[in-house]
Amino acid sequence: MLDALVLSVLSLNLHGYHPMGEGLRFLQDRAGKIEKAESKLFYFMPDELERGHTKRLDELGAQLKRLLPDIVFFQEVAAGGPWGPEKNCDLFYRDLGEAFENNSVHRLAARLQLRVNESSRNYSVLLGCRGNTGWWTTSETFKDKRVLRQNPNSQFETVFDFNANPYPSGLIIEGTGILVSKKFDVLEDKVWHVKVDELGRDLYFQTAVIRLGHQARAGVMIAVNVHMGWATDHLFEALKLREAVAAYSKNWEKKLGLSGVPYLGVMIGGDFNAVQFQGEHLSKDRGKTPELTFFEGFREGVYDFLGSQKNWQTEFSQAALKFDHKPSESQISSLVDEWSSLQNRWAELAGRVHALGLENSVSRAIRESRCEQFSFLNSKCTSEDRIDHLFSDRAFQLQNASIVFAEDNWESLLGVSDHPGIFVRYLIKGAR
Repeated sequence: MLDALVLSVLSLNLHGYHPMGEGLRFLQDRAGKIEKAESKLFYFMPDELERGHTKRLDELGAQLKRLLPDIVFFQEVAAGGPWGPEKNCDLFYRDLGEAFENNSVHRLAARLQLRVNESSRNYSVLLGCRGNTGWWTTSETFKDKRVLRQNPNSQFETVFDFNANPYPSGLIIEGTGILVSKKFDVLEDKVWHVKVDELGRDLYFQTAVIRLGHQARAGVMIAVNVHMGWATDHLFEALKLREAVAAYSKNWEKKLGLSGVPYLGVMIGGDFNAVQFQGEHLSKDRGKTPELTFFEGFREGVYDFLGSQKNWQTEFSQAALKFDHKPSESQISSLVDEWSSLQNRWAELAGRVHALGLENSVSRAIRESRCEQFSFLNSKCTSEDRIDHLFSDRAFQLQNASIVFAEDNWESLLGVSDHPGIFVRYLIKGAR
C-alpha cells in the first residue's frame, strides 16, 4: 500500500458565460469618444454568450484532460439565462444536459470523460449556490455610453445603444463548484452563509471533506472554495472565514482521530479579489489591500501579524491609509479585538500557532523557483496583480506550481476566462 501521493489542484474563476472568441467590446460616449471595454457579460448579445461559452467549455475541457487535476475549485459558476426558467438555486443545481442555461460545471464535467462510452463521469460534481442574480442592467446602465464591437472589417457595430436595457432580470444565477476525482471519496460537502456584521453582509463559501483514496484509513482533507469581497469587506470576511473553518476543522480532526484516520488539514483556494501583501508592497492595480496576510499570518523576515498584535496594528493602520475604501477607527478597533480572539482559536488547533500553517503555494513556488511550465497551454511563473491563490496546510508539501491560462485578462476574449487560474502539485505523505 502506498504511503504517499501526488495531489494536483486547479483554481479558476469561470467568469459566468465567458464568450470566448467573440469580438472585443468598446464603449462610446455621447461625444463620440471610443474606449476599449472589459468583457462584462452584459456587453454581449445572448447568441454571442451562447456561442462563446460553448466554445470556451470545449477548449477548457480539452485542456483539463491534459492537466488532469485531482481537485478543481471554480468561482463565478453560472446557470440560467435572460430567458426561460426563473433564475434560482433549484435551477443552479439541476443538470439540463447541453442546454445553454445548464450549470457550467455540469456541462464541463460531461466533457471530461476520458473513455468513450463511459457511463459515469470521472469527477464528482459538487455545487454551491450563492444565490445572487448576476449581470443585470437598468435604464441607467447604458445611459451615457453605448456598447460597440468590431466586425471582421474592423468597422464598429452597435451592440446595445444608448438607454438600452437588455437584461433587466439579469443573466445568471451564480455560485461555486468543486470537481473531485473519482479516485477519492467525498465524505461531506457543504455551503456556508456566515453573517459578517450587523449591516447584513453575508460571507459565502463552499467546503468539501475529501478522503484521498477509497481505503477506510486513507487520509482526509478539507477543501475550502472561496470568492471573497473587495477591500475592507474582505478583511472582515477573512476573519469570519477563519473562525468558521477553524471550528469545522477542529471537529473533523477530533472525529477522524477517534477512528484512527489521518487528518491532513485544510486547503483554501479561489478568487480572493486581493493581491499578496508583503510588508511595504501594495499593488498599484487591483486589490490593493493587505488582507492576504491573514491567510498566512507569518513569513520569516517579512511580517508576523500573529506574533505581535502591536506590530500588526501599526502595519494595518498604515496600509489602511492607502485603501480605496478606508475603514473607520471603530472598524479597526473591532478588527483588532476580534483578531485577538481568533488568534487564540487558531492556536488551539494542534498547536499550529500561525494560522494552521497555511501558506500561499504559488508565492512559495516563485520564491523557490518551483515553477512548472506547460507546452500545451499558456503558463507563467509570476503576475503582479494575481488575485487567485491556494493556501495549504503543512501536510501538503509543495512540489511545483504555475499560473495557467496566463493569456486571460479583463479585456481579451482569446482565453477561457477573464483572468488566469493557478495549478499546484503537492506531495502528501501518510495519505494512504
